[in-house]
Parts: sequence; structure tokens; C-alpha cells
Amino acid sequence: MAEIAKIENSKENQDVLATAQLGDMIEFIRGTYSHWAIYVGNGCVIHRWGDDDGIGKSVGFWGNLLTFSGTQFDKATILQSPVSDVLKLGGKARVNNYLDKSTKPLPVEIILDRARRALNQEGYNLVYSNCEHFATECRYGQPNSRQVQVAAGASAAVGILMAATMVCTALVLSGPAEKTDEEKNSKAIQTKK
Repeated sequence: MAEIAKIENSKENQDVLATAQLGDMIEFIRGTYSHWAIYVGNGCVIHRWGDDDGIGKSVGFWGNLLTFSGTQFDKATILQSPVSDVLKLGGKARVNNYLDKSTKPLPVEIILDRARRALNQEGYNLVYSNCEHFATECRYGQPNSRQVQVAAGASAAVGILMAATMVCTALVLSGPAEKTDEEKNSKAIQTKK
């Protein structure tokens, strides 16, 4: 059954490439994240790429932490690759020019020129300079990463939820508040009547 799925995905991916236009953004959906590239024709894309999609070259715990502060790493290079090479890590390819509804894409010649001029540049930063930033900057002139925006929003929501949980836990653990002398006297006066 797994072999049939691979063949179907391969056929499906080939169909996507048959409809892709020069300068389209190609999204390679990989489950928890997507890889992004610019289609340049003849079954090839230009993309920010490193070992295992630019995430495999370890920079260690502190390096990954530093990436959030804007530190750039050389763990990815902008390369031109056959789509078949990109698909070796699995996933499903699709044309996804998701900003076209809100942002006018640059002319195709400019998109391709931007991508080609960036070839062999090194650098990677998860938050500011990932493969999606590269593809959107080529197509629209502005880097954008919806994946980073979604992750940042989710992180903020989790942080708020954790803070609220900590406050509620502290309130529960502290027990009922001690009554003031005024409240005690008020209750004593009520019982005497």
C-alpha cells in the first residue's frame, strides 16, 4: 500500500509542475512545516536549502535560541535544484502564491532575476531569513513567513494560557483570604441581634 501512495504522490506532484508558471511559489508540504521555492522552469526551483532542508546542519541549542534574536547562520545556501531532489525528503508539492490576493506579484522577469541573483548566498535564520522569506521576497519584494507568524501567535497564546494557569493555581493554593477585623466585628454584631 505504501508503494501505491508514493506513486500517487509522484503523479500528483508531476501534475502540479505541469501547471506551474515561471515565478510561482512552490510549497513542499512536509507535515509540521513546509519548504518553499520559486519555480524557474524545466522542473527546477531556486530555494534556500541546506542538509535536510536547511534544518539539518545543527547549530546546537544555543544557536537555535540565538536564531530568534536575529543571528544568521550559514546552514543554508540559495541553490537551483530539480524538484525531484527537493522531493527526496518526501511531502507533497503545490503551487501556492498565497499573497496574490492581497499583494500584487512582481513581473515574472523580476521574480526570476531576484532568485537567480541570490544563487549561492549563504545564511539562515528561522525567524527572519528562512526559505519562505526567500520565496516571498522574490515574488512580492517583501519577505514574509506565514509559518513564523502562526508559530509566534501560537507561542503567545500558550504563554498567556500558562500565565493564567499560574495565577489561578496561586490563588487556589493560597486558600481563602484572612478576614479583616471589620468583617469579624460585623459578623459578631449580627449574631448578637
